[in-house]
Amino acid sequence: MASESAKLAAAIAQVDMLAADLDDNDPKAQALRNLIDHAQRNQRRLDRLIKRSDATEEKLVEANRSLETITTNMARFVPQTVVDALTQGGAEQVAETTRRNLTVFFSDIVGFSTMASRQEPETLAQLLMEYFTAMSAICAKYGGTLDQFIGDAIVIFFGDPVSKGVKGDAVAAVEMALEMQARMDELRIKWNAEGLVQDLHVRMGISTGYCNVGNFGSAERMHYTAIGNAVNEASRLETLAAPDTVVISADTNALIEGKIDTVSIGEMVLKGRDHPV
Repeated sequence: MASESAKLAAAIAQVDMLAADLDDNDPKAQALRNLIDHAQRNQRRLDRLIKRSDATEEKLVEANRSLETITTNMARFVPQTVVDALTQGGAEQVAETTRRNLTVFFSDIVGFSTMASRQEPETLAQLLMEYFTAMSAICAKYGGTLDQFIGDAIVIFFGDPVSKGVKGDAVAAVEMALEMQARMDELRIKWNAEGLVQDLHVRMGISTGYCNVGNFGSAERMHYTAIGNAVNEASRLETLAAPDTVVISADTNALIEGKIDTVSIGEMVLKGRDHPV
């Protein structure tokens, strides 16, 4: 119990640092900080119970259950894979930037800006919430690290803080994307039945390559993310994708060969590149 308490204390401290990345005016920032304060109070309570000679097993179980609930809530603000790594191995798991071979995924909704101009903000917010919830669940199923939402875009990477190996990560990323597209077919039927006139279509891009991954930012504000050529390439490939399709890089394709069928779309010059890929 004492060792678990120490690990959770390290996790809380690390999430506290990650929380600084949120804007002070963002309601989520205050919600997360309140959650961290509550976690720290429960952490101190657990430590006192451990030290007391009259601490009963029932009280320890109750305190541990409370801390588990807080850890689950933290995953709403910090990627679940990061929370898992923190609670299992301590803050050193994600305390520094490291070089990793990642498979990076980008997606966005086609024509979202036009749709946003025609929908009431409340309707749009509810739609995005349902969309992000569905896509996040699929991301978690395949073990991806949900980096961030950027407007209607989703950024996910595979290979840190947990990895299935370079090939396993690439296969998981592509299988995730295909399941997301299948889920979109179901959501379109549901949304049409609810009166949404404009169909939502998603395009996706995936690339594999070495990146630096970890906490980036200043001493006051940090964000757990990845930077590197594969990130930029995945973003560029996503813009090339037709609606309802997934475009992957040659490196990703080589890793999934024999596992998933693909079709070549030929060489193209990406924005910011001098040579075709």
